[in-house]
Amino acid sequence: MAILPMVLFTACSSDDKEDIINISFSETEISIPVGDEYNLKVNGIDISECNIYSQDEFIAYAMSHGEKINISAEHTGTTKVIAEYKNQKVECNVTVTSLVNYIGNPVLEFDLSKNEVKNKVKGNIINETENKIEIKEDFKYPIYDTYHFNNGKLECVYSEVNINTGTVDILNSLLERYKHVRFLNIQFHIHFIL
Repeated sequence: MAILPMVLFTACSSDDKEDIINISFSETEISIPVGDEYNLKVNGIDISECNIYSQDEFIAYAMSHGEKINISAEHTGTTKVIAEYKNQKVECNVTVTSLVNYIGNPVLEFDLSKNEVKNKVKGNIINETENKIEIKEDFKYPIYDTYHFNNGKLECVYSEVNINTGTVDILNSLLERYKHVRFLNIQFHIHFIL
């Protein structure tokens, strides 16, 4: 008996390619007051398939909630909420705004040069030396920010607020922006960090 060699060929169609999915947010930029929440919709995919996170959870926290992303505004500032699916990523710029501003808008980007700080301040320069800049911001009450430099870089910021309002108002304005570290009852000093 003769054995006949047998050759088998197989082929697959190109229909086996993975479906292309385009994901997006319902909005690419939002603004939320401190303490408030916002629900953002993800388009093009089931949200449970995505990795959802905030770039800076100190400013805003993000988590999936049903078919949407719940964003909780924690402290003033800007961050991004991000949804990732496989090799795709979508971002939404989130700005958390202050409810009450008794402390102004000091520049708190340490290690900036004096010229970089001068370009960013929102008030008027009232005094300047080699290692210090004093700024006055005009709000409902005047705010004085003093920027101290060491080796040409921003090292310390001191803010003075002269107002006739309750300490609680100032404290709440600070808590919207910074993490409370300690309270000293020596001429009323409160220490905060970024």
